[in-house]
Amino acid sequence: MRGCFTFVSALMSLLNGLASLENNQLDIVLQRVRSADEELTKDEDWPGKTVLRGLCNLVAGVVEIMQGMPSRGVWHVLRSWFWLRNLEVEALNYEGHERCCVRSTALLALGVFNLFVSMLPPTAMKAAGWATGFAGGRDVALAQLQSCWEEGGIQAPGRGVRDWNWWS
Repeated sequence: MRGCFTFVSALMSLLNGLASLENNQLDIVLQRVRSADEELTKDEDWPGKTVLRGLCNLVAGVVEIMQGMPSRGVWHVLRSWFWLRNLEVEALNYEGHERCCVRSTALLALGVFNLFVSMLPPTAMKAAGWATGFAGGRDVALAQLQSCWEEGGIQAPGRGVRDWNWWS
């Protein structure tokens, strides 16, 4: 479980660095996300491992794009789909006592991924679909994020954000 906690630490350092405008915050976050991914590869198999590996790649891609490395960033974002694509089949239809948590996390992860990828230029979207089999987009992302909020699971956004269409 070390990788899981390392990933959460990386996300918190991202938020702290962006809020404080700390120098080199993105370098620190990228280093921590890579460390989390390395720790996750050492973990034994457990249901959240693939999701967290996908999220590590997604966050690394976003950070690299923010650092002005768009080709590496887009590559990491698209690479994250190889882990996150399992969420559509395994997590959205999960049966078990953890269903609420698993489904909520899956909806959030897929919604954020689809929303981010939908912001790519149309040619990059086509390339992403061809390379990864990705078939989502903005409408799918907004529907997933709305479902996440409406279902009220553990990952439901705060009550202040009632309509994800503010992206319009």
